[in-house]
Formats: sequence, C-alpha cells, structure tokens
Amino acid sequence: MEIKHRAFWFPGVLPDPRLLANRRGRQSHWAQRAGPTKAARQEARSLLLAEGPFERAVDGCYEVDWTAHYPEHRGAPDSDAIASALKPFMDAVVDVGLLRDDGPKTVRRVSYAVVGKSPKGTGLELVIRQVARL
Repeated sequence: MEIKHRAFWFPGVLPDPRLLANRRGRQSHWAQRAGPTKAARQEARSLLLAEGPFERAVDGCYEVDWTAHYPEHRGAPDSDAIASALKPFMDAVVDVGLLRDDGPKTVRRVSYAVVGKSPKGTGLELVIRQVARL
C-alpha cells in the first residue's frame, strides 16, 4: 500500500484578513463575507491547478496541515483565528480533486499554524498526507 504525501508552497499568498475570525467582527453578516470568500476560493483553485497535473485523490484517510508564513510577528493572526480564513482554500483542495471530501470520514485532522518572521519568506504552505486507505 503506497501512502501519498503532497506538499505545496505558495509564495506571497496569505489568507484574506477580512475572513479572519477575530477581525471580521461578531456582527458581520454572511453576505458581507460572500465576495471575499468566493474570491479566495477561486484564487486557491487557480494556485492549486497551476501546480498540477496531479493524481486524483483515492479513498482514504488524510491529515492536512496549513502553515501561514508572515513577514513579521506583529500583525500575524492567532493560529485558531486563521481557520476561518483558510476554509475557502480547503474547499478548493476538494474542488481540484486532491481530496474527495473534507468531511470527517476523509480528513482525520486539520492543523493550522502561523509563523512570524519566517525564514521561508511570506507565503502559504499546505501538506496533505494520506494516513490510511479505505
């Protein structure tokens, strides 16, 4: 059984700050987030397709790690706040076929990390690991 591992680096790409949970405000209406969410999903889909071609996902159980590399500590969001801003990116992973679904049957774990003053520079890192086959 071959276990799949895919890693992606998107230089200069960071989540839209308007989609961060702690910056959008509690009174934010879903319609105000719809435009930025759609744009983020389209951007993520384009970035992922540019990395292809790649094999379509096989049935299995996966772990997904997202790491946002910011140029400075100051202004970088908390790791837990970034999850909402990366949801459109996760949806794009399914859209392009890297995962069949992002539900609990397919994705065992999703982790989010934020690095300030990253030696890699500014960008978004994605690692998808297949941990079991179904």
